[in-house]
Amino acid sequence: MVPYTVGIIGTGRVSWQFESAEKLPGNHASAVENSDRFNLVAGVNRGKEKLEAFGSRYGVKALYHDYLEMLRDVSPDVCIVATHPELHCEMVVECASSPSTKAIICEKPMSLSLSECDSMIEACDRNGVLLQVN
Repeated sequence: MVPYTVGIIGTGRVSWQFESAEKLPGNHASAVENSDRFNLVAGVNRGKEKLEAFGSRYGVKALYHDYLEMLRDVSPDVCIVATHPELHCEMVVECASSPSTKAIICEKPMSLSLSECDSMIEACDRNGVLLQVN
């Protein structure tokens, strides 16, 4: 089976810098790296330093400051949204609208209002995209 491609939006603590005391992966990027069904292909972050450190650690060359550019260029199957909560709604709706997206993992809290959560769910339902909130 060809692995699903994964793009992580937000390359801060939650996406790759947390480590588990267990032997299991303690963050999104390590979980992807430890699976033969997923291939980490892109990262997005506002800050250059965290983005470059992420790319170096995981061997990811497709690094972006704009998630819409990443969606257009890389067309990932799975998008992980690990940004500040006030950005989640827009990002999830845009990821769900991308033709390549099959699933979205959104960090908690899902959003800051019930109406934003409803918009996110509706966008995923409309486009046949699985939405999971971590």
